[in-house]
Amino acid sequence: HDEVVQLLRDAEATALARLRGENEEQSRLLQEMGAQLADKDKALAAQDKELARLRAAEEGQRKALQKLGADIAEKDRALSHKESEIDRLQIVDEEQAFQLGEKEEELASKHKKNERLNREARPGVEVVYVDEGVTRI
Repeated sequence: HDEVVQLLRDAEATALARLRGENEEQSRLLQEMGAQLADKDKALAAQDKELARLRAAEEGQRKALQKLGADIAEKDRALSHKESEIDRLQIVDEEQAFQLGEKEEELASKHKKNERLNREARPGVEVVYVDEGVTRI
């Protein structure tokens, strides 16, 4: 009878030792898994932080692009206005050049007429042509 009790106690001790070993192994595995989970949580937090930074940068770039687009549109309007002003001034310049040419022709014609009148005038009398008539000096 004592032998049976001893065999049972030995079997129980062996079983308990085996269970303790399994329990320790499971405990070690759980600790490792907990550490891995903590590492993954840290990595996920870092990725969340990086994602937030990238989103903020993207928003900043979007706003900068909008501002650049508005600046470009404003410069285009200013350029268009200046091009229109240049076109207008070129037309005015051409008109003034044409008018100047007409005035030069008119002056040359009056000068020729004055010279002709002076040639025809009596000696000692100078004729000056005035728009609508002749003045003798």
